[in-house]
Amino acid sequence: MGTSLFTGLTVHSGYANGILQGLLITGAGFGLIFGPAMNLATDRVESVDAGAASAMVNAGQQIGAAIGTALLNTIAVSATSSYLAHHPKTSDAAAQASVHGNTVAFWVTVTVFILGAIVCGLIVRPGRQPVPADSEPTPTAAA
Repeated sequence: MGTSLFTGLTVHSGYANGILQGLLITGAGFGLIFGPAMNLATDRVESVDAGAASAMVNAGQQIGAAIGTALLNTIAVSATSSYLAHHPKTSDAAAQASVHGNTVAFWVTVTVFILGAIVCGLIVRPGRQPVPADSEPTPTAAA
């Protein structure tokens, strides 16, 4: 939701009325997903492997963020270049092109977030089966 607010930015948008609202909502959303995501990613991992599993999740987040940023930057620059190539050269063409490129990248981001939510909704099941501390059956008294 917060990222979609950035798609409405214009050259004349101010910080308070254009950027701040999206930042607050996006920041709150990220704050609410990272804890449960880490918890889910390390759920049902043996205690001896918990450190390695946690490190893998952190590494995956870092790599994903780096690759995602690079891809979104490529999309934004491509859209900016395309805008400049197909629109008249006016005094504010560069600013308009920059906003257009960022808007395209924000729409791609919104699409990725929606697809990610759908995938998570399909593969993550609510509830959790407790893992028994002792996997051997409990002896019963013979009658």
